[in-house]
Amino acid sequence: MGSTPSSGNRAGKTLMAGFARDAGWALVGRLLSKVAAVIVVAGLARLLGRDDFGRYLLIVSVAGVYSFIADLGLSQAVVPLVARADVGGNPADGARTIMYAWRLMAIGGAAAVSLAVSPAGRWLVDLLGGGKDDTVTLGLALMIGVLGVVKAAQLLAGEMFRSFGDVRAASFHGELLPSIALAASIAALVAGLRNVSLMTALIVAASAPALMGAVSWVAFLRRYGSHSPATRGYLQGARHDGATSERELLQAALPLLGHRLAMYVATQADLWVAGALLGVSAVAGYGAATRLLILMDVPLVVSNLALAPRIARYLHEGRDAELQEEITRATAFVGLIGWSGLAFVVLFRGPILDLVFGSGYGAIGSQIIPILALGHAVFYWSGPSSLSLIMAGEQRLLLVISVLSAAVMAVAALVLGETLGIRGIALAAASGTALHNAITWFAVKYRLQLRTDFRLKGLREGRAVVQRWARTEDWRNPSQMQDDECS
Repeated sequence: MGSTPSSGNRAGKTLMAGFARDAGWALVGRLLSKVAAVIVVAGLARLLGRDDFGRYLLIVSVAGVYSFIADLGLSQAVVPLVARADVGGNPADGARTIMYAWRLMAIGGAAAVSLAVSPAGRWLVDLLGGGKDDTVTLGLALMIGVLGVVKAAQLLAGEMFRSFGDVRAASFHGELLPSIALAASIAALVAGLRNVSLMTALIVAASAPALMGAVSWVAFLRRYGSHSPATRGYLQGARHDGATSERELLQAALPLLGHRLAMYVATQADLWVAGALLGVSAVAGYGAATRLLILMDVPLVVSNLALAPRIARYLHEGRDAELQEEITRATAFVGLIGWSGLAFVVLFRGPILDLVFGSGYGAIGSQIIPILALGHAVFYWSGPSSLSLIMAGEQRLLLVISVLSAAVMAVAALVLGETLGIRGIALAAASGTALHNAITWFAVKYRLQLRTDFRLKGLREGRAVVQRWARTEDWRNPSQMQDDECS
């Protein structure tokens, strides 16, 4: 039977309401966490000297590599797998998949720490200029590995809730809680001390999120553990046909590990090249500029966080037309917001950098923010292209794209950095970002038959749905909307 106009309007309102609700929670979590991150780096810029702050940024950046080794791609792999089990009426299988992910992450975490304290890891610490003797070098290497494991655990802590469609809990446990705890710790140091050592800053950066991670784990066990009505007996019960095994989970995760590691190298190589060619003082200014622009990416990242479980479900259920409508609306509104924010930062970049990070940071950042903003603008244009490939199971294709763009970016940063200095490194970074997003958009369009780019059509459609929604009584009856969404 065909759908009636009223049912179509109701479906459109339900889609918009559901996305708005999820995006709202994701916005709160991501925005506050990014503000907290700015508080952290701004506080450390004042507590540490310019050189030690540059070393801190380099060390945390390298710790990100170890976080991917610990994560093994599991945090992204669990979302479509658990969502599929949940849609199929087998939440216990989804909970079991989460437990498998944590077991595998324990192995990855041990490997990450072992690599960090190995001779190669200690050599890397010396290269970053952090080690003064063997004992200090070993301590810093250990802290880098621990930071990586904590970051990986924090990410999985959020994604295990998102897998079940609980965007609110995912935003709270994966981002907001650890970020606020770290920001509060750094703010207390700023209030009580005039300066701290690099090691102290690293210990605080690891311990506060780790403590909040334990809180998140307890909350997950209470909601989805063996005593939860939804997943009671998931450890003792038999697995359903098609339930994910540890081997299948790892097979789905490893290509994502390659993709995320390649993307991370693509986004961090400019910072590493700046340190190698220009010194840690230049890294401090370059890192401050990139941190400010990362804050401007919040709208699109929030949209992706809200869309992730919905894309997985819609693709699994064959609801391609509804998915296209939701992506079109989301990309249009988010693109408009994002480009406006980028324009504001470009216009007032100098005063903003000096205000947030301290006097002198605007001098370096002002040179590169307009260049870096071009890459971020393409990021907004392409919408959730990478996310769509992941949710569709096209991890290997995304891996190829990521490795290609990361290689191009790294080579360009070395060549242009030698000839043009810090502006050349920024130009290479912007080009790498634009290349990756353009290729992923093309892949989604022709592999999935979906368009994720910015279109004015999305603004018109979204406004029409909101107007229809506002003219009805449904928005005053949340229980009815919930019934519609469940049906």
